[in-house]
Amino acid sequence: MRTLALIGIFSVMVALLTGCGGGLVGETGYEVAFKPAQANLDSGWEDFDAGSYASAYDKFMAVLNQEHSRDQEIEANLGAGWAKLKLDGFDAARSYFEAASTEAAAKIALAADALVRADKDDIEYWLGELERLGYGNPNATLSLKHNFGITNARLHALMALLYYYAGDTASASAHAQAAGILNNPEAESQAIDDIADWLGG
Repeated sequence: MRTLALIGIFSVMVALLTGCGGGLVGETGYEVAFKPAQANLDSGWEDFDAGSYASAYDKFMAVLNQEHSRDQEIEANLGAGWAKLKLDGFDAARSYFEAASTEAAAKIALAADALVRADKDDIEYWLGELERLGYGNPNATLSLKHNFGITNARLHALMALLYYYAGDTASASAHAQAAGILNNPEAESQAIDDIADWLGG
């Protein structure tokens, strides 16, 4: 009797491990439900990277209108934000970035927007968020999945300006040197204009 019971338990374990009946290996109902959303998400990023921002935006929005996971929701909002930024400027993109504000690329965009608006409270808040990502280090380098137009030089120019407006001149100078704008008022002014243009300002 004990032998039969053990065989029965073993059979159930094998079924679970091989994916029979929606087990540990293979697709669960959870994964199957989110497949259409993932297909739109992947296709949206392909369109974004190819510069087809309107099509990318539509696909990211399709993800949000389908059954999706929390991670897919955040990524779709990030994609929709960047696509909308490219199409219509930051005001149209802000709500998407706020919904994806756990992502580095959204934090950078929101910090840049705070700088352009010269909102000191927001500047200090988003500066703190970027510091938590390690971008307070003048030697920091970016590692993002997609080409959002954020170069290392642009990141450090942004950090320099954020630190300057936050009153930390030492950190501002270190990042300005990393960005190549230290003691160069013309380059600094160009960096501000560049960030504004980048945000569709």
